[in-house]
Parts: sequence; C-alpha cells; structure tokens
Amino acid sequence: MKLNIRENVLWEVNAEPGETKVVVPDSVSVIGECAFCNCPQLRQVTLPEGLRAIGENAFQDCKELTLIALPNGLNTIGVGAFAGCVGLGELNLPASLAEIGDYAFADCIGLTRVALSENLRVIGGGAFAGCTKLKSITIPGKVESIYGEAFSDCSDLSEVKFLAEPGEVLNHLAPDAFEGTPWLKAQSGMVVLGKLLYKYVSPFKLIGSVKIPEGVRWIGSRAFAGCSQLTDISIPPSVTYIGVGAFEGCKGLESLILPKELKTITREMFKGCIGLKSLALPNIIEIENSAFEECIGLREIQLPQGLRKIGERAFAGCCALKRIDLPKSVYSLGLDAFAECVSLTQAGLPEGLVERGDYYAYFRGCEKLAAAREDWQYTLNSVREFLCEYEKGKGDNVNE
Repeated sequence: MKLNIRENVLWEVNAEPGETKVVVPDSVSVIGECAFCNCPQLRQVTLPEGLRAIGENAFQDCKELTLIALPNGLNTIGVGAFAGCVGLGELNLPASLAEIGDYAFADCIGLTRVALSENLRVIGGGAFAGCTKLKSITIPGKVESIYGEAFSDCSDLSEVKFLAEPGEVLNHLAPDAFEGTPWLKAQSGMVVLGKLLYKYVSPFKLIGSVKIPEGVRWIGSRAFAGCSQLTDISIPPSVTYIGVGAFEGCKGLESLILPKELKTITREMFKGCIGLKSLALPNIIEIENSAFEECIGLREIQLPQGLRKIGERAFAGCCALKRIDLPKSVYSLGLDAFAECVSLTQAGLPEGLVERGDYYAYFRGCEKLAAAREDWQYTLNSVREFLCEYEKGKGDNVNE
C-alpha cells in the first residue's frame, strides 16, 4: 500500500492487488480529494483520531468498503466523499461534525442506519440521495438547514423525526429534500412541522381558499407553488418569513393580506400569479429578484416607507401596472426592475436613486412612461429622451 502524504494531507493511496485494508497514519489531519479513488477493492479503513477533514470524492465508488469509523474531531465531510460506497451498512457520525457536504453519501444503497451528529447544523444537497435501504432518520435539534434532494429517492424512508420543532432552529428545509420518499407520500394537505409550513401535498389540486394555522412562523420555499386554482390564502400574524417561490404559479390567487412582521418578499414569491390585482406590503424592506414577475393582472402595489431594495426583474412583465411610486427610502434598484411594464405611465423615483442609476436598465420596454412625481427634480419626459438617445447609440451617459 503506497500512501502519498505531504504536510499532514493524504493526497493519494495506491493499493496493490489483493490489499483490502489500510491504516491511515496518525500524522494525517486531512484526506485530500479523490485520495482513495484508485482503491476499488478496499474493504476496511482505519482513520486517525486527529483527522479533521475528508475532502471531496475522497472515497467515491469504493464499492467494497464496508467498515470505516469516523473519529471524534472530524469537522467536515466534503462533496461526494463517500458517494457510491454501496457496501456501507451503518454510519455513526461523530459529535464534532457540523456539516455534511453535498452528495456526501449519495447512492450508498446498502446503508440501512444513520446516526447523525448531535451538533450537526447543515445537511447538504443530495447528501443521502438514493440511499434506498434507509428506513428512518432522526434530525438532530441543532440542524439549521437541509438542502435540496438531501434524502430524495430514499425509497424505504418512511419515518422522519425532528428532535426540535422546525421553525425554531431549522429554518431552511428544501421543498425537494424528501422527494420520492414514503414519508412524504404519506402526507396530505398542508404539511406543518412545528412552526414550519413545509409544503402542500395532495394528489389533487388545491381549490378555493386555505387558512394557515396560527403559530406557524415560516412558510417553506415553493410551499404552494403550482396550486393554480388557489384563490385566497389567510396568513396568520405569527408568520415572519415566506420562502422562495412560495406562491409561484398560483394563477387564481386574488386575495392576500401579508403579516406585519414579514420583512422580505423573497425571490419569485408571486411570480406568475396572474390573478393578483393589488397588494399592500405593510413593513417590507426588501423585494427580491422576480418577486412579482409576470403578474400580468397586477394594477396596484402599495410600497411602504422603509422599503430599501428592489431586485432584478422584481416587477418585470406586470403589464397592467400603470403607476409606481418608490418611497425615498429606496437606495437600490435592480436591472430590469420594471421592464416590459407596458401600461406604466407614471413613476416616482427618489432623486438620489436616479442620480446613481441608468433609467434604461430599470424601465426597458416601458413605452408609455410619461413623467415622474412633480416633487422630485427628475421627470421621465427627459427619461424618454434619454431612452431614445440610448436606442440610437447617441446617449451621452450610457457608460456612466
């Protein structure tokens, strides 16, 4: 067995034919990327107590590996570190481990039991995807984020336990984290986990109105996405965060009152909600990218004093919107924020924002835009002239 070790990093292991065991020296604190990729026959690895990190793809496709003890003190397991290790049957993660990298144990089809670290905070995307024999999993109480496809296609996973109420510590649970599992398929209607409304699950389309239970603090990403016949939703005042794309594609959504504690309209939250005609944003300080993109029925939006940022394409394609007044608190406006708002005839912009901005970048395709509010110095009559010059390539300020 040849081990290439430099500066306490095990870079490469080359096993002779018939060699199935390896003892990693005590001097090694890091196992480098693909270190064991040339050891398909490896069955047993002994790791040193001083090991701190296992690099990306370190043991990937070591299909014969059946026995490995991860030492206490290990902090990081990298992307794809044990992906495809089909011989692994059980896994005990040490208390020192805080993060599991993306696809770290993906397609470990022999894995039947996993004991997650009590101090674990992050479970990466696809971390256990395709572990088809895994039947149950207990999520420790300190986990903050479970990313996309973390347990997807775990076709035997029927039991999921959370040691702390989701919404207390766990504040990001990807909508597809448990996709393709019996546990998710057994859910019906609104899946409420503690203070987190994870998603709406049903073989039938959600029709009419829905009332979110009192006490829910978080609405998960894409929770109601695609519920095209949802017309009305009641959100309790306890909600403080609504995830990315939560109502995207809810074409029939007409009525909605946002809670006062909500501070951010997240990315694509209402994208494609073509039935939404008006909306008040009580205490919002940021509207993220594409939040209202393609809301073609939106005629009125009340932007609050205190609003600071409007993201790229936030209102792009809102072709019924006729007027927009940005409060003086706005200091950042994203590219194409109001692009293709073809009915827009009036827009009020804070003076300082206009001085720093490029009109064309904000209002591309807004042919009817006439004038800004009179109490600010800049009018969009001059903007129209600027746009014409821009199109002709004669604008003096194009590169400013």
